[in-house]
Amino acid sequence: MAIATLTAQDRSSTAKQVRNEGFTPAVVYGFGYEEGRPIQFNSSKLLATIKKHGANARLNVEINGESEYGAIKEVQLHPVTNEIRHIDIQVFNRDDVVRLTVPIRFVGMEELVAKRYVAATLISEIDITGPAIEIPQSLTVDLTEKEPGESVTIADLGIDEELRVEAELTDTVVTITEAEEEPEETEDVGEVDVEVELVSDSDEETEEDEE
Repeated sequence: MAIATLTAQDRSSTAKQVRNEGFTPAVVYGFGYEEGRPIQFNSSKLLATIKKHGANARLNVEINGESEYGAIKEVQLHPVTNEIRHIDIQVFNRDDVVRLTVPIRFVGMEELVAKRYVAATLISEIDITGPAIEIPQSLTVDLTEKEPGESVTIADLGIDEELRVEAELTDTVVTITEAEEEPEETEDVGEVDVEVELVSDSDEETEEDEE
């Protein structure tokens, strides 16, 4: 997958002012940025990049003519609108040993649905430690030929043995089951009100007297 490139500017205004001007506040940190460097991205371009490359995308960040290599480490969203409010960027050299979160992408979902199968996803991303250039940007699981009862574990993802996976290789990523049959609809006959006339002892005695 191609490395995304984003242009940023140094930020001196408040986060609110930045957002009002169509930018998203961010902080870049890592080697050379131990204290963090406030920057800002064009909001529409940032959103397009995240939609295409994911919330953990590897990036070339150009800041005032300087190019840095890194990854998105955190995306803060508005709790109601899901608008991107702030992001953190970690920069590093390509051969630095780093720990990165790698998303797992699933393909073949349409085929499963057509066969009335269900994919129960248990893990959608994993942390991997190793040289940055060796860590994949994403991992792909093909579910096209999977049958009910089959599952995929982390060991099945084909991760390079030189990299350290921060999880057990036997952990299940996804398992396939059959879709449950929907219960048949029954006709609703409704409730029937039955009126019962109660006869008291005194009423019985009266009837006998009349006889």
